[in-house]
Amino acid sequence: MPGDDIATIASGPTVSDPTPYAEARAILAKYGISEPESVLRHLERGIAGGEAETPKPDDPQLACARAVTIATPQMSLEAAASVARAAGVTPFILGNGIASGPTRQSLRNGGLMRRKRRHYQRASRATARR
Repeated sequence: MPGDDIATIASGPTVSDPTPYAEARAILAKYGISEPESVLRHLERGIAGGEAETPKPDDPQLACARAVTIATPQMSLEAAASVARAAGVTPFILGNGIASGPTRQSLRNGGLMRRKRRHYQRASRATARR
């Protein structure tokens, strides 16, 4: 999950969720995502008030709740880069988020890696000539 927003990284009922059922249904419709009929029925019941919403930011039940992020995708990438450096490999962290769909992101990352490879190849040739 891009970013470190505690409400969006599977924290369950211990963290407030500002999104209502209607927003979930709108996202499914916007992106043409087809869900099982049981999910759609649940969302419709929630929109109609037949299912409880998740706790919202001002919910008094969460007044004493505390959630702390102890590890993030970026921390994992930096740890892996540290191990790579210790092994004599120069790491290049592309980032921990997806800015667009996976296909576009893959093309973007591939382009970045090709440019980096060309840079290192030129630097290597220049060093070899010295």
